[in-house]
Amino acid sequence: MPGQSFQDYANSIWNSDIWTKTKDISAWDLTPDGAKELNTWVKAQPGVYYFSWADQATYKNIFTGHQLPDLTMLPALQPFGLFMGSYTRNQAGMVTIDRSWWPNDGVVNTNSMPGPTLGSTDQILNYNGTPQIGKWNYLGVKNGWDHLDIVGLDASDLAGITNIYTFYRSLANMLGTLPN
Repeated sequence: MPGQSFQDYANSIWNSDIWTKTKDISAWDLTPDGAKELNTWVKAQPGVYYFSWADQATYKNIFTGHQLPDLTMLPALQPFGLFMGSYTRNQAGMVTIDRSWWPNDGVVNTNSMPGPTLGSTDQILNYNGTPQIGKWNYLGVKNGWDHLDIVGLDASDLAGITNIYTFYRSLANMLGTLPN
């Protein structure tokens, strides 16, 4: 509203009915159950190229099998990586979350990164150098990369760990060679 402070605006959002009266919000879409629901009607389009990378900044604990954060994971993400690395759920009417969901990048589980799987009929293919249109071309896993590395917001590049500029340049070059 005109003249409304940011704090008043934020309070009105947090106290809004949107959190309880609708699922039309990203907070729902980003859950496994929300993604499954969304994927039943959102489909890959036949004239579009889709590419995906996965990243993982956890490793398997040899004693528990849980995933633990790599030393390269941003410290602020480590509690989330630790939680996701051991969380399971098996509730009626909800997506089952088992140990295959444990590898993660501190924000997202790695097994969901290749493309939509829950509720989706989209095809996910391992990229072999020839892109397929209308399908998900999965480019593989960037091991040791956390969520902020892959989006270019971490200092790991300065330490020479991720080399995000080279990564994005190679992606741009690849996309530049796609047929019209």
